[in-house]
Amino acid sequence: MQREALERPIWTSQKTNQLLTVAVVLLAVLVIRPADFGASEADAAPAASSPQTGPFNSGAQREKMITALRSVEQRLDRIERKLNAGIEVRVTEMPQVKIAE
Repeated sequence: MQREALERPIWTSQKTNQLLTVAVVLLAVLVIRPADFGASEADAAPAASSPQTGPFNSGAQREKMITALRSVEQRLDRIERKLNAGIEVRVTEMPQVKIAE
């Protein structure tokens, strides 16, 4: 009886296999892509390689971020207006209807 327990594999559960597969895929994604998932190669370059014209200005950075957010907000407002106005759909071709018997 003890011998049977030793011979049986530990990872026999289907749920365990699924969880291990998900973990392996997530680890592969982390290895292949950078940790921030949005940085370009220019962002990852050291600061010494890109010359700066002066000291870092956090106020200017915040102003750029606010401008970008306003732009996104305007675009979303336009999309919402178009969706609230309604979407007209016209069917130009109707596929043949197949009735299962």
